[in-house]
Amino acid sequence: MIRWLRAAALAGLALALAAPLAAGARQAAGLRLTIQTVPALAGIDFKVYRPCELYVPRSEVELEFCQPEPVPHLDSWGFTSDERGLAGLNLPAPGLYLLHVENSTPEDPGLQARFSRWQDDVFTNMRQLRLRGNRHLVAGLAIERPVQLAYLGPQDGAVQADRIQVTELRSSLGSVHHLEGSGPHWLPAEHILNRDAGLASVPIVYALQRVNLNGSNVVNRGQQRFTAELGTTDWQIDLLLYQADILARDAFFNLPAGDGAILEFPDGSTEEFAYSGPDGVRIDNLARGTYRVRAAGAAGIVFPAIMVLSRDQVVRPVVLSWLDLSLVAVGGLAGSLTLLFVGRPHLMPSFLRRPQRSSEGPS
Repeated sequence: MIRWLRAAALAGLALALAAPLAAGARQAAGLRLTIQTVPALAGIDFKVYRPCELYVPRSEVELEFCQPEPVPHLDSWGFTSDERGLAGLNLPAPGLYLLHVENSTPEDPGLQARFSRWQDDVFTNMRQLRLRGNRHLVAGLAIERPVQLAYLGPQDGAVQADRIQVTELRSSLGSVHHLEGSGPHWLPAEHILNRDAGLASVPIVYALQRVNLNGSNVVNRGQQRFTAELGTTDWQIDLLLYQADILARDAFFNLPAGDGAILEFPDGSTEEFAYSGPDGVRIDNLARGTYRVRAAGAAGIVFPAIMVLSRDQVVRPVVLSWLDLSLVAVGGLAGSLTLLFVGRPHLMPSFLRRPQRSSEGPS
């Protein structure tokens, strides 16, 4: 009987000791951390550090921030998201860990990612994490994509990007972007919102505000809108451009004058265009605005013409040629002499005077 009671007592003690050990083993074996990226991106690296006493914030006390019995050496475990955007890691034991988003560069070279927030209202890429069991986290990543700009004039004619001084865009987030050249330009494409169903990646919409060409804005503000979602990163921008037919004319005889036209743009810059034929020169893809046009290579007095361009126009700068000046001089001299001799016939040369009839009769 005594022997039987002793065996029963030892068996009970063994069961009592084995129960917490088995529970701890089950807890340790089941301690798994998983992270889902939004949007789902492969190649995002995470790292878990333990102990955390080496990363104590200045405002925290080590004993409060870290686990009670920190391991003397630094333990760390890295893990990476797969093509589903899911990253998982088995940890050795419950406790306080430090989780860090090590690298937010995805495997896809056509985009860049930047950490935005966690679903549980944590907004830093490094956070403390007390694990008592399995834990699932959701990490939101803001996406950037390269955008290529193409500028189109009337009838879909291409306009060289080097003619554009600046392109101004306003995003649906309120940010303003000034772009120079055709690109590629890396722009934020998607941002993270915390909705009732969880984190969601939402496209960013860009409204075209201004395209400066030769000192003029050649688009209507807010009329053209774009997104940088996958497959929509080649933006074609329609420009309000016009053409001008220019031929300088002689003031009196309406003859072509000069061999070209000098065009002064709204920004003050000038460019000379040679006549391409008897009809002068046609200049395409001009921005709306006020221009000054004058003849090039014309002999005489050249008068500039003011051209307010808001549609296609025909411009005829006026030139007072030497022939015109000679005609003006002759006409002016004739008019002056006429005024001089009217009522003063005695001042006229004798050969211009009319012979006077004698008032006396025949003798």
